[in-house]
Amino acid sequence: MENTRNRPFSCAGLTLIELMVTIAVVAIIATVAVPGFNQFLQQHRTSNQAMQLFHSVQYARTEAIRQNSPVRLSAHNAGWCVHTGASCTDVTVLREFSAASQLQSSTFTGMTFDGRGRRTSPATNDLQIRFQPKTCKGSAASLVSINPLGHPTITKGTCL
Repeated sequence: MENTRNRPFSCAGLTLIELMVTIAVVAIIATVAVPGFNQFLQQHRTSNQAMQLFHSVQYARTEAIRQNSPVRLSAHNAGWCVHTGASCTDVTVLREFSAASQLQSSTFTGMTFDGRGRRTSPATNDLQIRFQPKTCKGSAASLVSINPLGHPTITKGTCL
């Protein structure tokens, strides 16, 4: 049987140098990973906001068909709302959505759907709404397009 009292040092644990090397490696990895993670978060927020508008368009169109009367989707308080009256301040608001503060969207004032679900205003062929982070790099933009029949689509785009 071996006597452990005669050993000068135990073999368990980390030395100070090993601990410092490990901390330095973790710091280098974190320095490289954080900017990429921030860009990932911005892209996620952008696509999430575009998806929320996409669902809002579908909701407004569905309500117009269900009620067989015009329903409007309007810009309101840095977001948008779905309503049947003249504005978002009326008691005819069906649902209200808020936009994220770090996003920019193209000039969007509103659109109207008739009782058949068709987009009646604005009178352009395809209405396109762009969402992108304020500090946009690369292809972080999301585009929501609504055709004259009222069908929305989402595509990825480049920043402007």
